[in-house]
Parts: sequence; C-alpha cells; structure tokens
Amino acid sequence: MGADLRAAISLNQEVAAQGDSGHARCSHIKTGILSKDVVNNKRVLDVGCGRRKVPGAVGLDRIEGEGVDVVHDLNRYPYPLETSSFDEIHARHVIEHVENVLAFLAELHRIAKPGAHVFVTTPHYTYTGSWRDPTHRWHLSAQSFEYFEMGHPSTYYTGSARFRIVSNRITMLRLWRLLGIEWLINAVNIHRRWRFLRRFWEEYLAFQFRAREIRVTYEAVKDSPRFQVPN
Repeated sequence: MGADLRAAISLNQEVAAQGDSGHARCSHIKTGILSKDVVNNKRVLDVGCGRRKVPGAVGLDRIEGEGVDVVHDLNRYPYPLETSSFDEIHARHVIEHVENVLAFLAELHRIAKPGAHVFVTTPHYTYTGSWRDPTHRWHLSAQSFEYFEMGHPSTYYTGSARFRIVSNRITMLRLWRLLGIEWLINAVNIHRRWRFLRRFWEEYLAFQFRAREIRVTYEAVKDSPRFQVPN
C-alpha cells in the first residue's frame, strides 16, 4: 500500500477515535448556538454554509460571515461539535474543496446521530464547473460515493462501513432532462436492477451527455465495528 493511502487511512481512523476529546481550536462559536433545537425539532448542521445557510441550521464554515455560527477550518479535525449531535447534515459543494475526503466523511459520520441523514452535493467530474474553480481538489463520479457504503469491498482501506445510501442522484442540463437521459441514469434509485444504465453512461457516454451535480443522501450507521489499517 502506498504511503499516501496509508496516511489517509491513519487520519481517518484517528478522527473516528478522537470522538469528543481534543477538539481542534476554532476561531469563534456563537453563544448558545450549539444547544438549541432547530427545524421541526431536528438539529441541523450546514457544513461550509457560506452566505446561503439552510434555514434554521447551525452554520459551520472557515470564514466569518452572515449565517456562520461556528468559524472553524474544515480541514482540522475534530470539529468543535459533539459526537452524535445532529439529525441532519448538509454539505453542499464542500467535499471537492477539502484536503482529505476520507477524513471529512468520517467527521460527518462522527457528529451525525444514528440514522441521521447526510446530504452531500458536488459537481460531477464531467461538468465544466468541476474544473473551472481552481480551489477544487477532487473531481468525483456517482460511483465514488458507493465506497463509503456498508458492504462495499473497499471497506478494508476506506473504512466505508459507516453509511447507507438512501439516494444517489445525478442532475443534468435541461436538454438532457427533456430527452429523458437524466431519468434513465437515475433509475437506479427506483431499483438497483437499473444500476447498469448508470454504469454504462459513466463508462461510455458521460462526456457526450454531461452531468451537472451529484446529490447523495446518506444515512449514518453507527453500529458497525471500526475498521483496522491493513498491514
């Protein structure tokens, strides 16, 4: 195994093990913001909220601004948030910016309650916007998010036995929606037997019929054993 991959696994394992202890220093937390109940008796977190925070959510971002309740570097783990403390977590156009995807998703899993929904949105790798922004580190496919689902064969090196995929949706430009292509490649969300349509599209046709966004909904699974770093 390469040194870079082993380092990523070690960081992922360290984040999961740290739990509530040893919070990394943060710049600012609004008084009382982490103790209130929000949005229909659910505690909701918006990671990388920027200026358009989910209404009623706790906003976490690295830059102070309107709607940002917790100012913290998103690449420093753990975040100054309690373990299993949120019913719903939103991460819109954040994952492509972080330094370590494994550690980032491990941290979202740590702060999610058992059964919490985690919503992740990112550009599809065929969308020009994925490559236009010079701060984007990662260019992901729909299948990238399967690596973090329970039972995926990558578990031994990603520690992926922590989520269940509720939905994994691709959005496309208007022309491809009108032609029904978006519906076909999302049919996997109706039944897994249609998974071959998405695989065929991503393998052979993705750059002809370009996507726009990947919108994944995970459910946090908390009863799976922690993975071990392979020898």
